[in-house]
Amino acid sequence: NKPDSDSIAKELMKIKKMSGHRSSPIDMFQIELISNGTSVIIDLGQDDNIKNEYWIFWKKYRMTSNNEIGRIRTEVFAK
Repeated sequence: NKPDSDSIAKELMKIKKMSGHRSSPIDMFQIELISNGTSVIIDLGQDDNIKNEYWIFWKKYRMTSNNEIGRIRTEVFAK
Protein backbone atom coordinates (compact mmCIF):
# COMPACT_ATOMS: atom_id res chain seq x y z
CA ASN A 1 0.00 0.00 0.00
CA LYS A 2 1.20 3.47 -0.87
CA PRO A 3 1.01 6.04 1.91
CA ASP A 4 -1.45 8.87 1.35
CA SER A 5 -0.31 12.50 1.21
CA ASP A 6 -1.82 13.36 4.60
CA SER A 7 0.13 10.54 6.29
CA ILE A 8 3.35 11.63 4.59
CA ALA A 9 2.82 15.29 5.54
CA LYS A 10 2.14 14.33 9.16
CA GLU A 11 5.36 12.30 9.34
CA LEU A 12 7.46 15.02 7.66
CA MET A 13 6.38 17.42 10.40
CA LYS A 14 8.46 15.24 12.76
CA ILE A 15 11.79 16.00 11.02
CA LYS A 16 14.59 16.62 13.48
CA LYS A 17 18.36 16.60 13.59
CA MET A 18 19.74 13.29 14.82
CA SER A 19 23.30 12.50 15.75
CA GLY A 20 25.20 10.17 13.47
CA HIS A 21 25.44 6.48 14.24
CA ARG A 22 27.82 5.18 11.56
CA SER A 23 25.19 4.48 8.98
CA SER A 24 24.18 5.95 5.67
CA PRO A 25 21.07 6.41 3.54
CA ILE A 26 20.15 3.77 0.95
CA ASP A 27 17.24 3.23 -1.45
CA MET A 28 16.86 6.94 -2.22
CA PHE A 29 13.50 8.25 -3.44
CA GLN A 30 11.95 11.66 -4.03
CA ILE A 31 8.86 13.42 -2.77
CA GLU A 32 7.43 16.61 -4.24
CA LEU A 33 5.89 18.97 -1.70
CA ILE A 34 3.34 21.44 -3.06
CA SER A 35 1.87 24.33 -1.07
CA ASN A 36 0.14 27.44 -2.37
CA GLY A 37 1.42 26.78 -5.88
CA THR A 38 5.04 26.41 -4.80
CA SER A 39 6.79 23.09 -5.36
CA VAL A 40 9.86 21.71 -3.56
CA ILE A 41 11.44 18.31 -4.15
CA ILE A 42 13.20 16.50 -1.31
CA ASP A 43 15.25 13.31 -1.37
CA LEU A 44 14.70 10.62 1.25
CA GLY A 45 16.82 7.57 1.95
CA GLN A 46 16.24 4.71 4.31
CA ASP A 47 18.96 4.27 6.91
CA ASP A 48 21.02 1.17 6.16
CA ASN A 49 20.99 0.14 9.83
CA ILE A 50 17.77 1.47 11.42
CA LYS A 51 15.08 0.45 8.94
CA ASN A 52 12.40 2.89 10.13
CA GLU A 53 14.75 5.90 9.98
CA TYR A 54 14.81 8.09 6.87
CA TRP A 55 17.37 10.75 6.00
CA ILE A 56 15.93 13.84 4.28
CA PHE A 57 17.87 16.12 1.94
CA TRP A 58 17.18 19.22 -0.14
CA LYS A 59 17.00 18.00 -3.76
CA LYS A 60 18.59 21.03 -5.38
CA TYR A 61 22.01 20.26 -3.87
CA ARG A 62 24.34 17.25 -3.97
CA MET A 63 23.71 14.79 -1.16
CA THR A 64 26.03 15.92 1.63
CA SER A 65 25.71 16.54 5.33
CA ASN A 66 25.39 20.24 4.44
CA ASN A 67 22.08 19.73 2.68
CA GLU A 68 20.62 17.21 5.09
CA ILE A 69 17.37 18.64 6.44
CA GLY A 70 17.09 16.04 9.17
CA ARG A 71 15.70 12.59 9.81
CA ILE A 72 12.47 10.96 10.83
CA ARG A 73 11.59 7.60 12.24
CA THR A 74 8.38 6.31 10.74
CA GLU A 75 6.63 3.24 9.39
CA VAL A 76 4.72 5.21 6.73
CA PHE A 77 7.17 4.20 3.97
CA ALA A 78 7.48 0.54 5.03
CA LYS A 79 7.40 -1.76 2.02
